[in-house]
Amino acid sequence: MNATLSLTLLLLTTSALALSKPKWVNSPDEFCPPTLLCAVGEGTGQMNAEINARAGIGKVFETKVKSKMTINTSSSQTSDSDSILSGGMDEDTYQQVTEVSEAVLDGVEIKETWESNESVFALASLHKRKAADRLATKMNEIDEQIKTHYELGKRSDLSKCLKLLKVRTALDLRYEILKGSRYPGSISYSQIMKKKREKSKLGTTVLLDFKEVGKISEVGTWVREKLLEEDFKVVRRDGKAHTFAVEGSLASEEQYMNVKGWVKYKFLLSVKSKNGNGEVVGSVSHTVLQTGRSLKQAYEKAIPSIKRFINENLDQLNMD
Repeated sequence: MNATLSLTLLLLTTSALALSKPKWVNSPDEFCPPTLLCAVGEGTGQMNAEINARAGIGKVFETKVKSKMTINTSSSQTSDSDSILSGGMDEDTYQQVTEVSEAVLDGVEIKETWESNESVFALASLHKRKAADRLATKMNEIDEQIKTHYELGKRSDLSKCLKLLKVRTALDLRYEILKGSRYPGSISYSQIMKKKREKSKLGTTVLLDFKEVGKISEVGTWVREKLLEEDFKVVRRDGKAHTFAVEGSLASEEQYMNVKGWVKYKFLLSVKSKNGNGEVVGSVSHTVLQTGRSLKQAYEKAIPSIKRFINENLDQLNMD
């Protein structure tokens, strides 16, 4: 076979492959109707291609959300609830939003596959209305929780309202991408903040005294931040006028552990509140067992449990 014939066959083969290559491989958006979100994944086999296509839907979705959030943040049209997302999400809020988003992406379907000489391509799609319906169901659940806490109206309940609203707002941004409009809620950010300001105007002052493990603990700071979040005024010097006193400690007890180079500690958190007459009105306690190469490492591993307990249980001090 001469060189001219070989080149001719190569050109014909390349041309045939180009003609047989589906349009969606290079232009999924042009192929995709307005009712769907689409993405293409490539892999060495069909399974890898489908996994990458599903991941591609997630990337398209989150890219659109980030773009929308940037527009909202810089726009005078921004709703008041959007402002609570501008400072970013804490770990717990981020986890909740991620879990719901992943559940929504369970609705992704593989519509087409195509195999070339080198790779397999898969086209994935997400039905916008069905995905939006899943988000609406979750937001309805959150709305009920917000309403319950709002009606109870305690300081800790109002803080929980704001955290729930932060999750809801993040989900609502995703709903807007899919549906083109927001999903109205029953309790607004402004309503919650109005109640919080009313609590702040009461001027309830708390004297905080916290004893910690050596110089490595930050638990007293977390307790203070939690009290400030719930609109208490916090002082740390006795003699200052105060409505309540909060006394707390985090102690450590070394435990027996017959493993060379490792230590085990029990961390004991105790916090109690007293009224102006010195009577105990509330208390909470928490114990965490952790191992490590040192006391500091064991403590660092215990931090998440301790912080989570403070965030979830300090309302039991009954100062509202």
